Amino acid sequence: MATYSYKLLTAPDSFRLLKLYGEDEPTETLRCELLEFTIKDPPSYEAISYTWDGQTPSQPISCDGKQLLVTKNCESALRHLKPASASEHRLLWIDSLCIDQSSNPTSIAERQRQVRMMGSIYSQATQVLIWLGDGTGTLRHSPAAEVFQISVVFEWLSALSDAASRVKQGEYTNQLLDALAQIDVPCLIDVFVEIPWFKRVWTIQEAALSRRAILIYGQTKVSFQAILQARQVLRGFALTNHRANEVVAALDNGFDIHDRASRCFSRNTLGSSPDAAELLEEARFSLASLEKDKVFAMYGLFAAMDLQLPEPDYSKSTAQIFRETTMAIINSSGNLDVLEQVHGLGPAVDLTSWAPDWSTFKHAIIPIQGRQNCRLATKSSIPKFSFDPTGTRLTIQGLVIEKITSRADVAIAHCHEGLGVPEDYMLWSQNVQPDVSFWRTMLESFPRHSKTILRVWNIHVFQKLAAFALRGCDVEQQDDDFKAFFATLLSREHSWVTAQEDLEGLTRWYDALHGAAKVPQVEQTTWMTRTSRHIRESPELAPLLDTQEFSVWDAMSKSVELSNIHRLIDHVSFYQTIFRTESGKLGMAPYPTHVGDEIALFSGGRLPMVLRCQQDVSGYRLISPAYVHGIMDGSAWPDDGPALQDITLI
Repeated sequence: MATYSYKLLTAPDSFRLLKLYGEDEPTETLRCELLEFTIKDPPSYEAISYTWDGQTPSQPISCDGKQLLVTKNCESALRHLKPASASEHRLLWIDSLCIDQSSNPTSIAERQRQVRMMGSIYSQATQVLIWLGDGTGTLRHSPAAEVFQISVVFEWLSALSDAASRVKQGEYTNQLLDALAQIDVPCLIDVFVEIPWFKRVWTIQEAALSRRAILIYGQTKVSFQAILQARQVLRGFALTNHRANEVVAALDNGFDIHDRASRCFSRNTLGSSPDAAELLEEARFSLASLEKDKVFAMYGLFAAMDLQLPEPDYSKSTAQIFRETTMAIINSSGNLDVLEQVHGLGPAVDLTSWAPDWSTFKHAIIPIQGRQNCRLATKSSIPKFSFDPTGTRLTIQGLVIEKITSRADVAIAHCHEGLGVPEDYMLWSQNVQPDVSFWRTMLESFPRHSKTILRVWNIHVFQKLAAFALRGCDVEQQDDDFKAFFATLLSREHSWVTAQEDLEGLTRWYDALHGAAKVPQVEQTTWMTRTSRHIRESPELAPLLDTQEFSVWDAMSKSVELSNIHRLIDHVSFYQTIFRTESGKLGMAPYPTHVGDEIALFSGGRLPMVLRCQQDVSGYRLISPAYVHGIMDGSAWPDDGPALQDITLI
């Protein structure tokens, strides 16, 4: 059979649709045609959302009587979706067939035009068919565990969606309780990890822009929109029902980014546009083969939100694409919130300092005031900014108020970054590695145990941070110094205000950190207990048992109160270190912050920002947002003080 060759599309707004014929025999070669239509006047069709899974086209199908190779996943989807009878057909759009995937210049140019149209293609389809697999996948939690059929999870989701749809406001039915009781939460989480669709960035707009979307796994079909609605119902229920809370948290692993995208799109009718920044931040956790696709894969969604972006152009560098996107978001939203996504850990691409690096998976978490949309640090000031003609220099009005004069020499480790295979931990980790030879040797020798080793190592880090923060502490000011230290450590925690009010509990945690833990008479089992047990049961980790850090960890693990406080402090402060300013204020920022860096407040900004002066080019590099104790309430922002200065970021 001759090989199929694509014909050039005849108009800029043309696109192809796949006419898929049915077969009387299920094993026969798939037959189809590719037809050209314009996006302004399309026929009724369905669009398929699926993932390539890194597969190479290897399965032959017949297209216009000629052979065309597709991936196994594509063939599986088409075989499942084709009509049952040879006399019937189905009109579909699927990217791998409807877009010429050849690598010649003409095909590449066409592909760029099709990427620009993709939002319209998915939004105009009668429905989007989300292909998740043929229904034969299994899970096994451990070598000894029973094999679990993934299809059961989608049966749970179907039952849950149906039950939630019957719930009236404030009333919860037995059907919903039964549906919740069926769900195995670890299996639900594992399915979101196992099925690639939930992790890919391209799928975000494909579902969000759909009129109607259906999740298809084998023979099980579940309404995508119904699951999002069920999550909202369960969120209300979760306030009083622990089981609902567990299921909501598990569903977040698969649907949080999709729910955000759907809400961004629907809210657009009310004139909300800043959500593009929020969406890009969350999309850090979604995967793309090309860094550029962190933006291009959501181009249609951004267009629907009226964000004025340059058209997708793969000849541009990733740095230029991220810079242009940042510029568009600032101009569109009229605020500077997107600058808070510059996390200071060092970009993977050569960026202007004020453009976030959306290609990185892990990033430092900003102080809670930024995430709660508080603008206390600069009161009710208005953003004032401008870009130079080249779009590379951003000038903001604000005040440089402090200089960093000292900084701790340790940073809180992220214990479970998950940026690569465990055996290669030292190659991909963004942590500041231990400067103590014993701990560094343990990580180099047993990288697959890095999560456990780093949890105990962080005891050492917190001890050094405490020593730095309380060095030279005046006895008369001791309470204030302790409060400042605890407030700084907790500055990334959602319960920041209430957590720091528990001064007695925090003081007990501090005492435990220094070997004076008050262990309950009846030993309690906590989340830390599992780590202690793992260390005792692993011969490779036996050397940890003789360290003072493990003694502290083990003592804390026997108290629910101490374990909970340690989790509050540890779980959102990764990659952070603490510093002091010229005036003696304590602060926290990601570890790339240096002595000599300056603290600025931008007019209309939410948080203090760390800047690094670049005298040779008359500007500053933006390093990251920061917490600076004592100025987060606006006390450093003048009411009628000196005129603001121009701060140019390069």
